[in-house]
Amino acid sequence: MLRPIVGALTVGQSPRSDVVPELQNMVGPDVEFVEAGALDDLTLEEVAKVAPRPGDTVLVTRMRDGTPVKVTDAFVKPRLEQKIEYLASRGASIIALLCTGDFPDLNIPAANQGKAPALIAPGRILFHMVSAVAGQSPLGVIMPDESQIPEAEVKWRRASRNVFVTAASPYGDRQALLDAARKLRWLGAGLIVMDCIGFSLGMKSIVRRETGVPVILARSALARVLEELLAC
Repeated sequence: MLRPIVGALTVGQSPRSDVVPELQNMVGPDVEFVEAGALDDLTLEEVAKVAPRPGDTVLVTRMRDGTPVKVTDAFVKPRLEQKIEYLASRGASIIALLCTGDFPDLNIPAANQGKAPALIAPGRILFHMVSAVAGQSPLGVIMPDESQIPEAEVKWRRASRNVFVTAASPYGDRQALLDAARKLRWLGAGLIVMDCIGFSLGMKSIVRRETGVPVILARSALARVLEELLAC
């Protein structure tokens, strides 16, 4: 029996050695991952030329060598669509977007067999999961960049009335993550969501240990949905 193929699509560069191996461990060896990235064909200098400007929707990601970069959703959207077509041609029946950003109108081309792959957006999974369990608990949110805080406050107030948003890059100093967690503890967060696919299980453990409250991670939420969809 052939293994199901999942396309792992990043807004940065592939391979995502910081993400996909952990996803593989969570969903098990019976799933094959193929990877592609919106920035795969670009140099760091070329990416720097299209850096976000004030007012742009910012996405935080990384290059193949681990260098963190910022891009806009408008810049990466057509490149993501090209990579979706590539992953479909490689036999991916499911494409997992390795980003919690919102891309509601991505074009999904049909595969060679005439059936379009399913696109799994962890941002939507995360939002609905948190909305379902937040209740009256003050919600703490960790974003990867301070410029994303105002937009995140608007988004997450649709899930909880009482929201505190902090920032700490998953690609930077761990001290920033500790500081963000301690701030959310001081503010009284009763539930925390880590709103970036770059945050790892190890980072989740740090936040959980520092705050003592439940933590919902985008990466593991995505893995559990993939596991459910692919289970025999």
